[in-house]
Amino acid sequence: MASRLSFGLGPAGSREERPGTLRQVPTPGLAPGWDPSSAVPGDVTFPSSHFGKLYGLAMSLSASFSLLQYPCFALVNGALGGDPLYVNIGLTLLSLLAFIHPLYVYFHCRKVASQRDKSKTITFSS
Repeated sequence: MASRLSFGLGPAGSREERPGTLRQVPTPGLAPGWDPSSAVPGDVTFPSSHFGKLYGLAMSLSASFSLLQYPCFALVNGALGGDPLYVNIGLTLLSLLAFIHPLYVYFHCRKVASQRDKSKTITFSS
């Protein structure tokens, strides 16, 4: 069972030495091996050795989309005559692309789980 640090301000008959001390408190529901003092629970998924790569990738993507700001502004003021409707529709569709990967993962996991269930029923029935 994982535990967390708690700032002990318990009642006067508690087992603490004095108020204001830190104590370990069991925390149900946390995965074993997860360090509650860690600022990022995903440090197992993204080790700190990859932080620079991920940060650089995020900054590069941010900069590339920032470069599209001026062409969109020029398009709205020039060819579209001040009506940003079509640019807004395009940006909305671009934002909706972000949902493709999570949906793909969801449906893929459902497919794998159903195949696993089918293989279990086949092995049990044979």
